[in-house]
Parts: sequence; C-alpha cells; structure tokens
Amino acid sequence: MKTTWNNKQGNRDRQARACLVTEDGMVYRFTGASILGVCCSRVAGFEKKGKWSNTTFTVFHHETTVLVSWHDDWDIGQTWPQLRWETGFLWLAQRAPALSRLAFERFIRSNWPKTASRWDAVAKSEAEFGLRTRTELEAELETCQV
Repeated sequence: MKTTWNNKQGNRDRQARACLVTEDGMVYRFTGASILGVCCSRVAGFEKKGKWSNTTFTVFHHETTVLVSWHDDWDIGQTWPQLRWETGFLWLAQRAPALSRLAFERFIRSNWPKTASRWDAVAKSEAEFGLRTRTELEAELETCQV
C-alpha cells in the first residue's frame, strides 16, 4: 500500500506526528525514515519556507498496516493530551483497531516518557482515592443484571 505523509508543522508550532500500527498490534513512531520490516519511505517533495519548511514522504507498507498522523494538541501543545492510559489507547485504537495495549504502553514509554509519567500519576491517584475505572463499573453492572 502507498500512503503519503507531510511533516509540516501546524499553527502555534504544533508538530506533525505519525505512527504505523501493524496487524500484529505493534506500533512504531514514524518520522520519515524507513522502518525495517514495517515500511519503506521515499521523499516525494520538499518545500523550503524557513520555519515552515516541510517534506512530503511516500510510505510503502503492507495493506494491513495503518499509518496514523496528527498534530500536537491545539490548546495545550501536547502530543498526547488525553488524561489517562485508557483514553490515549482508545484514541489510537479507533484509528488502528489492531493496536495492542501492551505495545501502546511500550510505544508511549519509549517515545514520550513525560506523558507516561503523567498518565501513571493519574492511575496512582485514582487507585489511592479508590476510584474505579469504567471497565470495573461496567463489569459490576453486568453481574447485577437479571
């Protein structure tokens, strides 16, 4: 499959981001370079505009691999503005259904450790205050149904 991706930053210095999710659920950060066994990338064009310079890439990958692209959040400028692990995972899984939860966690921890720390702190706080996750509440409701 052939996909194009452009790394032009958005307004307010919001950086372009991309990742590839393979059919086995693995996720890889894509910055324009080829990834052995996942994709082959070629420069399709370059626009020289100082701060706004950008490159367009043609990405060749398996039909079952999904390239997901986005820009940093408009309001707070974070790559991952979601509040917790679950919502970050769901955001990406909606775009690439084969995504593995374990691979997602490794991906975030290795590429965005500050995001991982923030989400870990939320999970710790929820545990300390006895807050239950939506999944736990749904499971409890299912056992109560007649």
